[in-house]
Amino acid sequence: SDVCSSDLNGAPCQLYTWTPAAGANAGNQGGTACIDLKSGLLVQVKSTDGKTTLTFSDWNTAISIVAPM
Repeated sequence: SDVCSSDLNGAPCQLYTWTPAAGANAGNQGGTACIDLKSGLLVQVKSTDGKTTLTFSDWNTAISIVAPM
């Protein structure tokens, strides 16, 4: 794993790479996960084929849900 700069906010993160096991489902492409070094929280997950990127932010931020009228 490498230390990289997050695409989200420029904060340093630990980059982990995974690859599918031999004989694994052909749909499993593998990818990377970036963990924020300061908070230890997941920042981003990317598939190796580049088709999927999941970005996470605002962990533990208070939210407001208003019921419809």
